[in-house]
Amino acid sequence: MAEIKERPPTNKEMTELRERTKILVAEMEEDLVDARDMERILTDDKYIGRFFRHCGEVPGDQMKNTEKMIIRALKWRKKEGVWDIKSSNLEPSLKTKGSLYLHNRDVDGKQLLVSDVKKHFKADTSMDDLKKMFIYFFERVDREDHDGMVTYVMDCAGSGYKNLDLEIVMFLNKVLSAYYPYIVNYILVLDMPWLFGATWNIIKGWLPSAAANKIKFVNKKTIDEFIPQDQKFVAWGGKDDWVYEFVEEKQQQ
Repeated sequence: MAEIKERPPTNKEMTELRERTKILVAEMEEDLVDARDMERILTDDKYIGRFFRHCGEVPGDQMKNTEKMIIRALKWRKKEGVWDIKSSNLEPSLKTKGSLYLHNRDVDGKQLLVSDVKKHFKADTSMDDLKKMFIYFFERVDREDHDGMVTYVMDCAGSGYKNLDLEIVMFLNKVLSAYYPYIVNYILVLDMPWLFGATWNIIKGWLPSAAANKIKFVNKKTIDEFIPQDQKFVAWGGKDDWVYEFVEEKQQQ
C-alpha cells in the first residue's frame, strides 16, 4: 500500500474545520458553493478526513492548509458543475475509442483508471471534453468506493510524441493536488518510451514530493508488485482478456 504518514483529524479538529467552512462560505458575496458539497463537508467524517490527511503531506499549518483546500475545492466543484456531469454528457467519440477507462483493481483493491496513451491525439480531442471525462471517472470512483482512491495507469506501450499531451498532465497535477483530497494510491507509468525521459523529469519537477513518491515506472514484470495477475490485461502480461467497451455506471443516465 502507498505509505501513509499523516493522521486522521480528531473530533475537535473536524468540528473546527466545519465551523470555519460555514463562516467562510457565509462571507462569500456570491453563491459559489453547491449545497450538496456543503452538506457533505458538514456530515461526512471520512470526506473531511480525506482533506485533512491530504494536507498532512503539505508543509505548513495542517489545519490552515485543510481549510484553504476545502474552500478552494468547493468553489472549483461549483464552477465545473461536477455534480451534474453524467455519462450522457461525455463526448461519444471518447467513450468509443477507449483512451481513458476504469477497469479492474490494484493490489490494495483500488480501482484502476487507465490512459491508453497511444489512442490519444491532442489535435483530435477537445481538452474540455477530456477534462470532463476525467472528472466523471474521479466522481464515479468516489461514489462506488468508500475511500474514493484510485490508481492511475499511464499505459505508454506503442506511444510516441504525437500522443504526449502536457496540457492534460498539468490538468491532472492541478486537480489531484488542489481539488481531490487523498485520491491517489499510485500513478503507474507502464512501458514509458525512453524518448519521454526528459519530459518526465520536467513533470516530476512540478509535483510535491509526496505526489512524486507515488509515481512508479513499471514494465510488464515489475507491474506485478501493484496489480495482481488476474487483474492484469493480457497485453500487460496478465490473464484478463477483456476487450474495451464503455461500461455505464449503475443508475447513471
